[in-house]
Amino acid sequence: MKFIKQRMIAGCVSPVHTFNEVIASPQVSARQMLQNIPQQTNSVQHPGIPIKLSETPGTIRSQAPEHGEHTKQILCQFGVKKK
Repeated sequence: MKFIKQRMIAGCVSPVHTFNEVIASPQVSARQMLQNIPQQTNSVQHPGIPIKLSETPGTIRSQAPEHGEHTKQILCQFGVKKK
């Protein structure tokens, strides 16, 4: 433990944060890393785009599919017929 504390003081090692510590971080807020994405019944907080480009910023354009939302389409592509 003494080794790690010495390295932290020297700036060579940083602490490992929990998920709750990460989302509460001022840097996460300042970089707009958490975005509310509308779903059909509510909105979900989702990690944003990590790379911020000034002229071509990335965006989240659609929500993740619901469980089983595309099952019929995919099965049809593989020739599985509805019974």
